[in-house]
Amino acid sequence: MLDRIKTAQLVTAAQGRIFRQARSLRWLTKEVWQHIVTQPAFVDALGLARAHQSLTTWQGSLADTVASEPFTDAYDVIAIDGSQIYPDNHFQGIDCFLINTGLCHLSYAEQSSVRFAVEPYLFTPQEALLAYKQSFFSPDLVDLIREDYELKLLAEQAKILSDTSQKPVGLFDGNVFFWHLEVKPQQIKTVFLEQYFKSLTLLYEQGFLYAGYLSGARFSDLASLLRVGLCEGSDACQLSRSQLYDICTMAEVLTDAELLAFVLAPGERTTLFSCVGAIADAYPEHSKPWFFYLHTGEEVVRIEVPAWIAAQSEAIAHIVSCCLDQAIKGRGYPVALAEAHAQAVVTGADRAFFYEWISMQSVRQQRNVAISPKGLKKKLLGV
Repeated sequence: MLDRIKTAQLVTAAQGRIFRQARSLRWLTKEVWQHIVTQPAFVDALGLARAHQSLTTWQGSLADTVASEPFTDAYDVIAIDGSQIYPDNHFQGIDCFLINTGLCHLSYAEQSSVRFAVEPYLFTPQEALLAYKQSFFSPDLVDLIREDYELKLLAEQAKILSDTSQKPVGLFDGNVFFWHLEVKPQQIKTVFLEQYFKSLTLLYEQGFLYAGYLSGARFSDLASLLRVGLCEGSDACQLSRSQLYDICTMAEVLTDAELLAFVLAPGERTTLFSCVGAIADAYPEHSKPWFFYLHTGEEVVRIEVPAWIAAQSEAIAHIVSCCLDQAIKGRGYPVALAEAHAQAVVTGADRAFFYEWISMQSVRQQRNVAISPKGLKKKLLGV
């Protein structure tokens, strides 16, 4: 049990370290931002840095912002999410895990409608290793398989709806830039990128608009541009010495969302930026990942889209209006994504049912299933 008194004392003693101060950037307005990023010295510094650093590129001008409005007309949105039950080593004699996908399809019209779908998938570790051509099982593999099934689910929906008048926007809770695969072994990268790209290609072939919605994103692509162009020797941006000190001392820890909170007004988005890295280079040309930031009124979120959508201003406008309206309806977070999560999430009660049902089946099949002493103790303690 957590000692709350000692924990409170630790937090109080560490408050000078754990709270990042952004108040010193209140002078950073849209006008100041646009002035900084259009200075020739800033642009030249980025150009020189690209010779030895991977820096994002962008459409149009780095200073561009676009004001948008939420939908007022009819539209459809499909949100996808997933969850899982990992193998539990404390249940001896049971060797399996569960993937659960959830879908929410909201249709806004004169007669609005909603459609939910939930689909569980059961695997043994051996089946997963065989299906995905792996030699070592870990919880990370379960996460990657869940992501594969989320992508497959939206691709299936795109095919089902291809002959209908419904042309919804598909939303994922998270990235469509699979940067987390960068650090995985080559065999994992090869197999899962191949699987993921199959789904992305199906979405492209159907012309199905989709995006990844990242709330609370911790990326720092734009902050890196600021650090390189402004803080590594450039002194021609006409900032005061104190302003330059403020921004350059924070550039290492500043996220894009924190930075753009000073720049974007509610309803505004940035221009589009390319994702960079070896994983991004591996994508098919049509689905190479791009992103932009959008101020929903509650927060600055990162929206990721494939290259074929990034090239269409009308498609981007459609996605932006959808995200804005969904955030309004969901009081800060897209209602469709929240509902998809509610469908997909596996609760503690669900997990207990899962293992109790397996235990019942083990009795019927006369199989030996036991719980380890540690697992039994945790269960009795209600943990």
